[in-house]
Amino acid sequence: MAEQLEQTLLNLLVPDNDVIQQATVELKRMLQDPAVIPALCQLLSASSKPEVRQYASVLLRRKILKANQWGAVPANICQDIRQNILQVLVKEPEKSVRKSLTQLIASVGKHDLPSNRWPELFQFVNLSILNNDPAQREIGMSIVSALSAIAFEQLKPHMRPLLSLCSSALDDQQNHFVLHYAVLTMTNLIPAIGTDHLKPYQAIIPKVMNAIKTLISADVEMAVESLELLDELASCEVTILTPFVKQVIQFALEVSGNKDLDNEISMKALSFLITLTKQKKKAIVKMNLVQPILAAVFSILCDATAEDEADEDEDEEVAKTPSSVAAQVIDCMALNFPPEKFVSSLMKLVEPALSNPDQFHRRAAYLAIAVASEGCADCMRTKHLKKLLQSVYAGMADPSAEVRGSAMFALGQFSDYLQPDISKFSSELLPLLFACLAKTSHDSGMSRKDIIRTYYAVEMFCENLGRDILPYLGQLMPFLMNAVRSAPTEGKELAISAIGATASAALEDFLPYFNDVIELLKTNLVPSEDDKLDKLRTQAVDTLGILARTLGEHFRPLANDCLTLGLNLLNSTEDPDLKRSAYGLFSAISTLLKQEMSPHLGTIVGYMLESLRSVEGLKANFKDSNMEHVLHLFDNSNENEEEEIDISDEKDDFHTDVSEIKSVEVENSYSEEKEDALSSLAELASNTGSAFLPFVDEVYKEAFDLLDYPLGDVRKEAVLAVGQICLAVYTLAQDPCYPNCVTIASNMMSAIAPHLMEMVKEDENREVVMAILDTLNNLLKEIKLPFLQAIGSATPIIAVVKDAFQEKLKCQGEEEEVSEDDEQAESDSILVENGGDLLVTLAGLLGGEEFSPFFAGLLPDFLKKLKPSSSIPERSFGIGTIAEILDKIGNSTSRFVSPLYNVVMNIILDEDEEVRSNAIYCIGVLAANGGPAVLSHYSDILKKLVEILNRETYRRAIDNICAAVCRMIMAHSEAIPLDQVKWESLQI
Repeated sequence: MAEQLEQTLLNLLVPDNDVIQQATVELKRMLQDPAVIPALCQLLSASSKPEVRQYASVLLRRKILKANQWGAVPANICQDIRQNILQVLVKEPEKSVRKSLTQLIASVGKHDLPSNRWPELFQFVNLSILNNDPAQREIGMSIVSALSAIAFEQLKPHMRPLLSLCSSALDDQQNHFVLHYAVLTMTNLIPAIGTDHLKPYQAIIPKVMNAIKTLISADVEMAVESLELLDELASCEVTILTPFVKQVIQFALEVSGNKDLDNEISMKALSFLITLTKQKKKAIVKMNLVQPILAAVFSILCDATAEDEADEDEDEEVAKTPSSVAAQVIDCMALNFPPEKFVSSLMKLVEPALSNPDQFHRRAAYLAIAVASEGCADCMRTKHLKKLLQSVYAGMADPSAEVRGSAMFALGQFSDYLQPDISKFSSELLPLLFACLAKTSHDSGMSRKDIIRTYYAVEMFCENLGRDILPYLGQLMPFLMNAVRSAPTEGKELAISAIGATASAALEDFLPYFNDVIELLKTNLVPSEDDKLDKLRTQAVDTLGILARTLGEHFRPLANDCLTLGLNLLNSTEDPDLKRSAYGLFSAISTLLKQEMSPHLGTIVGYMLESLRSVEGLKANFKDSNMEHVLHLFDNSNENEEEEIDISDEKDDFHTDVSEIKSVEVENSYSEEKEDALSSLAELASNTGSAFLPFVDEVYKEAFDLLDYPLGDVRKEAVLAVGQICLAVYTLAQDPCYPNCVTIASNMMSAIAPHLMEMVKEDENREVVMAILDTLNNLLKEIKLPFLQAIGSATPIIAVVKDAFQEKLKCQGEEEEVSEDDEQAESDSILVENGGDLLVTLAGLLGGEEFSPFFAGLLPDFLKKLKPSSSIPERSFGIGTIAEILDKIGNSTSRFVSPLYNVVMNIILDEDEEVRSNAIYCIGVLAANGGPAVLSHYSDILKKLVEILNRETYRRAIDNICAAVCRMIMAHSEAIPLDQVKWESLQI
């Protein structure tokens, strides 16, 4: 059989499709024959053709890949394989064949390890690694690496000797392949590390660093793969790196800044910095490493050329240059470091760069402040905005197109994140924006990237401007509509998007332009084979959805036509972006039609469920490049065998299959399709009421399954969706007409509550955790005690919020204990604010008597946020949340007068108007609800409030002063000297 099998394998390699197809059919037949395994073994050792030996190795591995497959091979053949395969490997001259053989050996080893049926394997490995011949050492370490990649669970009992082998291999000075395999082995073993292995593993890290340095100068691919070890440790076992944080950061900066190295190596080092920043942010701050990291990364940003730059405003392309990854590092630092320290360090680099004669330094300055604006929004908004805008104005007039484009990008980011303060500058900003916008049609030399950034800035600013856009509609809308009529395709797309943003701001004042805009949109909704026109159609559908939401009943006459349009789209396209836009249109229309959508819901929901289940856009990259080519040969080859698999083998089979895969790539468009399908289904459930009931079980199940999806953005939408669907069903359950909904809602709550409570502790994505906290809050607020009972009690919720306050949630990084002097990143503050909202809801739900002990336990955490050294967002949140809780717990406030009174009285003098206003609100609630404990302070409170009123200019603070005095009078008028109050002082 071996001779016939060899010829068949050779036929697969000839450049003739007919021969290949015939050989494939023949090979599938032969693979059903039990004699194929001995034949493959014979080819491994006897064939003179390396490509045949390669195929034989891969095919044999597939035949014994699963435990039940190996168990079905006769014992004598198994033993022959064990006895001969190691020597076949030693004698094999071809590297590619040796790689496949080591993977075959690893598969056998995985099956045999638990019962120790192949002791010769470890004997061979040990002797090989200690051999004086570098080639033998390479063979030994390659086996260990392959085995660790698929059998790390089985290797747990052997961890210490394995680490010792790796340590020895990392001393190799002659063969860099040995170093590479040793580092790969240590990477593969990370999931198997237990507490007993931390120190031995940690002890090898210095050797690993030296090995990676050697590999960087030897081979790009091996260097990039080896750097993955540091990234994995930072993600999964950051404790191991804790003693080496400073060294590994310095190493990463040295590597990323070395212009002589390949870009792939530099980008991998920068990527590691992103991961480590998320996990060890406080350690980095305490070691004073923020400035050195920022300086090194900013230098990389300055070194980029125009051709290197990635389009930061386009999500479609993954960053592929050191400069674009450097921008991501700055973005990550802004999100994770205390804003005051970070912005101060950033501005020391940005300010001289803005005046640098080198255009790429100026460009880098604008890119840096642009990407930092999300993470440091409050700091930049309240302390640096005017200065930043003056710089941006200068950049918009810069002689360099590169600089002008980056300044426009910065303005777009500011318009998105630095609200509402930036809107105050509309009178000076909009004329500049419109002037730049005019150049997109008249300046033929303007680059595509600059046109995109100009529209992006206009769109972001106008969308967030609200009613203040009205004076400018007469200038803006004619320009945009003319662009839709006459601009090139991409210009039309950008103009249509800007029209949607303008409508969102103008609301009903957009109506004079409505009919003309609809006619323009119709001309761009025609099906086309041109991809660019498909993008234009997608944007037109998106804008229709925006108009439906914005104009409400004014849009209703078009609602049914839009439903037909969306259904025709779904019936004629597989494009994920078009499908996503149709889903958004349906959910927008549901706000108008409600249950009138019932006739179409079955079709619409069916399409959306297909999107949730779809695996389109998922691409598996196999560790063995030959695996993908031969997998189809086994599609139906073991059907009978599969039916007999014992359930005990299922877990093993699953992990074996996964072990074939090196990585999984997900195209953004397909993940966004899932996200939009989830959000649209949730909105349909809320808006269409009982009409959605026939689909609710299936939709809920699919959404619930996606709570464990690998991509954070999809998980986030799944969290929001299951919460919204549960609430929709619970709302129907209150109607006696739908008695079945009571059971459905109860079952949903019983599943959702524990799952979300586990996710909030374990999910590593901060956005997901914030969505969970919002969902828990919404469900508690609307469903109240039934949902709290599904959780069990308030205790686990309080524990989660306390962990969030103390930065102990997994998404906040593996950090040491938070000290009183530690400052929070703004993104952490937002997460904590979500937790605070949850506390306010709980306080109202439980009442003062039951909630007060919880509040007493949390009070020290609140007081830490009220220190003068705390950031403005922390102080504002802390005092505001305390006030809301005191308002909810009513008379139970009296027990908190003593610890809070002096603190609040100091904060009502705060320099920040928002903090001051919240504190005034708080003192009013404390005075009203504090009972006898606060009465003795009434005269001091009143005197202080009147003093503040005499100089206060912030409207909200003035309102809160008046409200506080009113509360005091209503609570204890006898304690107020009404005849002495200067009432004219309280007039507004």
